Amino acid sequence: DSTSTFDSTYQQKITNKLMWSSLGYNEDKLSKVFYLYFGAQSDIISQTYAYYSVPINYNQLIPFGGISLNLFRSMHLLAYGELILSDYSGGDYKLKAEIEQYLGTQNNNIGKIDAGLIILSRKPDWWYEGFNSNRFRWSNNFKKENSMIISGRYSWKKLSAGFEFNTFSNYTYLDDSILPKQVNNTETHLKAYIEGNINIKKFGIDTKLVYQKVSIPAIIRVPEFTGLLNIYFRSAIFKNAATLQTGFQLSYYSSYYADAYMPELRAFYLQNEKQIGNYPFADFYLSLNVKRAILFFKAAHLNAYLGDYTYYNAPHYPSRDTRFYFGVSWRFYK
Repeated sequence: DSTSTFDSTYQQKITNKLMWSSLGYNEDKLSKVFYLYFGAQSDIISQTYAYYSVPINYNQLIPFGGISLNLFRSMHLLAYGELILSDYSGGDYKLKAEIEQYLGTQNNNIGKIDAGLIILSRKPDWWYEGFNSNRFRWSNNFKKENSMIISGRYSWKKLSAGFEFNTFSNYTYLDDSILPKQVNNTETHLKAYIEGNINIKKFGIDTKLVYQKVSIPAIIRVPEFTGLLNIYFRSAIFKNAATLQTGFQLSYYSSYYADAYMPELRAFYLQNEKQIGNYPFADFYLSLNVKRAILFFKAAHLNAYLGDYTYYNAPHYPSRDTRFYFGVSWRFYK
């Protein structure tokens, strides 16, 4: 039947998890210092591909465990690990470690440093390996994707700056022919950011600036620069019976060849025809907080009225035009 599209896949999954932890119901000094947990998760997965009526069954067991330590009233350590024992993704694992260190004590310090390390090894998503519809068909045997993510952040009051550095290999993606491919080389992705809140009397500024750099920009497409800015005025009114806040929000990202969307696969793929970005979105909002009720109004994407119709969420998918929101949020409790 040439009028039908055979692209549907079905999945059923039953998950059971059993875990033990050292955290008791009665809080004591020891539980605040040391916390241990471990367990296992069992998954039963039934997968039916397009063009096939007989499902393929997968079973996997995931043992996991973690530990948390609070030391010297200024340091927090966390570690976690898991291993997948499975028909398909057997041998996949995740290791995670984090440290939180106050420069002083938690209540009296000159800032806080957070550092993290994540090591991953995983099989690419199942549909990269095999897919069969009346428009897309492939069968592959890809290697495991491996990555190591190092992160760090310094925070002081309402300001922070940090980075994430990802070293990875065997990255799997859809190329510009909408076919799965894998990069066998070791590549890198760096993300650095700064964010925070600054208050000057009744005025305030919230902002976040992000810079990204990849070693293979021809394959991994991300905007080099992203920014978000919120400038607002906040004041108590009606003899402190209510709080008024009004302001402008601006968001922006630099131009780049964003991945295109394929509806039949519900996935994104590489394209080299159209750039998006280099366009600011400006919103105006007003909110009034009266006890437990919040009344709000927002005019989103006001600059669409200027006539520059070059705003997109993805190639060939325009962003929404100017629109207005208003409403009330009221919590009913004593």
